[in-house]
This record gives sequence, structure tokens and C-alpha cells, in this order.
Amino acid sequence: MFPLLKSWFLFDIECVCGCLDVRGARVECLLASLAPQIAPLGALVKGNESRIKSESREEQDTWRVWTRRVMLRREQKMKNSVSRLSIVIAVVLCLSLLPITTLAAGDFDIQDGELVKYNGSGGAVVIPDEATSIGNGAFQRLTNLTSVTIPNSVTSIGEDAFEHCDNLTSVTMGNGVTYIGGFAFDSCIRLTSITIPDSVTIIDILAFRGSGLTSVTIGKGVRAIGEGAFWACYDLTSVIIPENVTSIADDAFHFNGDGKNEPLPKVTIYGKTGSYAETYASDHNIPFLPEGSTTPPPVVTDKPSSWAVDQVNAAIAANLVPPPLRSEYTKATTRAEFAELAVVLYENLKGEIPESTYSSHSFLDTTDRNVRKAAAIGVVTGVGDNRFAPNTPLTREQAATMLSRLANAIGKPLAAQAATFSDSAQVSSWAIEAVGQMQTTGIMGGVGENTFAPKSDYTREQSIMTILRLYNIVNS
Repeated sequence: MFPLLKSWFLFDIECVCGCLDVRGARVECLLASLAPQIAPLGALVKGNESRIKSESREEQDTWRVWTRRVMLRREQKMKNSVSRLSIVIAVVLCLSLLPITTLAAGDFDIQDGELVKYNGSGGAVVIPDEATSIGNGAFQRLTNLTSVTIPNSVTSIGEDAFEHCDNLTSVTMGNGVTYIGGFAFDSCIRLTSITIPDSVTIIDILAFRGSGLTSVTIGKGVRAIGEGAFWACYDLTSVIIPENVTSIADDAFHFNGDGKNEPLPKVTIYGKTGSYAETYASDHNIPFLPEGSTTPPPVVTDKPSSWAVDQVNAAIAANLVPPPLRSEYTKATTRAEFAELAVVLYENLKGEIPESTYSSHSFLDTTDRNVRKAAAIGVVTGVGDNRFAPNTPLTREQAATMLSRLANAIGKPLAAQAATFSDSAQVSSWAIEAVGQMQTTGIMGGVGENTFAPKSDYTREQSIMTILRLYNIVNS
């Protein structure tokens, strides 16, 4: 009887355990609780076998009757225990079918409330309520992540938590988050907008550095915005800052231009008149408008040189000059700025460059969308080691080369010509043909005394003028 009952019992448990892989630990605990009731039955029989054999037949019969009675009583107890176990296992089995529990076990490594590591395949991820914090690097460099929903149970987002999630486009942040750690969303190049909930009090150092953000709404609970929080977010145009913010790092909305920190070229701060946000904007030469204002930000109206003014104005009228470049005309153009001019001209004639065309093009030192577009259509190639040097001043020979490539990209290549400048020997071999094309077509001229000065900086007004000249040639 006992061997048969034991076999049935183990078979039942094994079948159930096979369906409860993720619940094995709990089943083992239940089995352990029954061990004291199962083990004595076997010990009872085994321990008395030798003794029974040594007794007389009458004594043996007495032992067998007594043993059978004990076994029957314990068998009934075990049946009751098995019945209770079956009920518990049935409940566990039902719980195991709940999707969020299974998902948490497979995709999320949560230890003492901290989401230590996400092990899933990405896509649209909803973090379970069991998480109370997101650990350092939990989703770091997960390129398949497209969106993430953070529940109200989460109070902090650790350092590098979503760093370099290149395809992350949407973040829904719960109202429990109070702290956004350093580098948390660093280089999330496809994240274009975000709303920081009112629960957040601190946005730490370089939290959104180099992301693709175009607009940001800061929650009313935020008190401090850390160093470089939105560093090098070149496409950022709108930041709404509530009056509760009382500390913003000097370089929070800046980038490195020509070796010094400069405000992001497109950004405007919106806030309450008389607030700390307005003072900060004024002190850091960033345009400020009252929150809710529909008035476009003021444009600096300093004029180009007298010999350039007509062509610059014509280029602006033709929508060839983006607003950030309509000032400081005698300043050296950066490589990134000229790439933007080239893209504006191309898209005016050929239509917008789709993301699918430039999404695979990137450089280690910039996430600028226009640089990547220019690379995708073959206008720029970088300076080596997968770097672009976006803030380095553009040289005249680099401008000539980019203009030549731009004509090719538009489908109107310029005829090959040899340069005849007296300093042509100083032109780099990779630029000599382009310089000849610029000289022959009149897109670029010399700097006096039949010299080209190939290594000299190229100014904004010169860049705008030559973009207009190329536009007139390829559009004729």
C-alpha cells in the first residue's frame, strides 16, 4: 500500500512541477513541509524488517497488525496533506498564468525593488510595479528599445539607465520619480520630446546629453538642473521651466563652440516673467518668452558686411538660411553649420530626407541630425576615426568640396576644371578638383591677388552667399 501511495504522490507532484518551472522553489518548500510525514512510513517498515524476521510467527503477526494500523493512520494523514497540497498547487498554478508575473520573471531582474537589468528583446517595454528604482545601466545600449513606460512605483532612475538606446522614441515617466541620474538618457538620438513629471526634484549631470530632444517640459517639482543636463542637444528649440526651479548649471543648455561653452543654437526658454528662468536666460544669452506665448523668439538682426548684404538677404528670402545662422555673419562657420546649410538647400529642391536614409549614419562626436543627413547624401564624410568635428571652423577648401558633392547629390554635377589660383599647390589633393569647379562656375572666388587661401576659415556670410549661388545654378 505505501509504495503504491508514494508512487502516486510523487507522480502527481512531478506532473505539477513540470507545469510550474518558475514556481519550482515554492513547490519544493511545500514538499519539504510534508517530508516529516512521508519519511517515517519508510523508516518504520525498514527499521522493523529485521526485528519481525527474528520473532515467532505469533509475534510476527502481532507486529504486522500493529504496523498496518500505524500505516493506515499515517496514510490517511498523508492523503489529507496531499489534498491540501493539491489545493495550494492549484492556486500557484493559476497565479503562474498571470502575464505580468511571468514577464517579470523572464525579462526583468528585480532585486529588493531595484530593476538591476532588463533581459528582454526590447520594443515597447512596460516596467512592472514591483520595481521601485531603475538601476545604473539597466537598459544601457539596448538598441531595440523603442518606448518605455515607467510606473508610479519607481522613485529614481539610475546613472546610464537608458544611455545610448538609439531607437528610443517615447518615455512615459510615472509620478513617483523624484530623481533622474547622470547620463540617464545620454545619446538617445531619437528621443525628441519628454515631459518631466512634477514629482521630480533633481535632473542630474548630463542626464540628456546629445539626445534628439526638440522640446522639454520641466515639472513643477524640479528644483535643480545639473551640469550639462541638456548638453549638445542641438535640435532643442523649446524648454518650459516652472518658477520653482532655483538652480540651473551654467552649461545646462550649452555646447562647446570654438573651445568655449555657447548656448544651444535653437533653444528658447519659456517661463514666468520675473522668474529665475528668465534671469538665467538673460545671463546666458538665451532667448526667453513668457510661458504660453505664441510669439516667435527674437532674431538677432546684426547685419552682414556691406558687400554681402544683398545676397544674404536673397538667400534668407529663398528660405535657404535657418534662423540660428541669421546673425554673427562675420563669424567663422562651423562644419556642422555648413552641413545644415547644405541640407536645407537639398531639401528645398529634392524634398525632406527620410529618417530611413540617414538613420544608419552616425559619428562618435555628434548626433546632429543635419550632419547625419549630409553624410547620408554624400556631402560630408568626417575627419577620420568616425569623427566629424562638428564645432571646428570650416576651411575654404572643405567648403569647396562640400559644395561640389552637394551639386552631385542634387543630380547637377559641376564640370571638372583645374584651379588656376597662384596658391593652388597649397590646396589638399582631395579638394583640388572641387576648388577648380568653384573658381570656374563663380560659386567661390579668391581672397585677392589671385589667391584662394584654402586653409583659411570660411565665414557665415561667405557660406550663405555660396549656397545661394549654387542654388541659382542647379535650379536654373
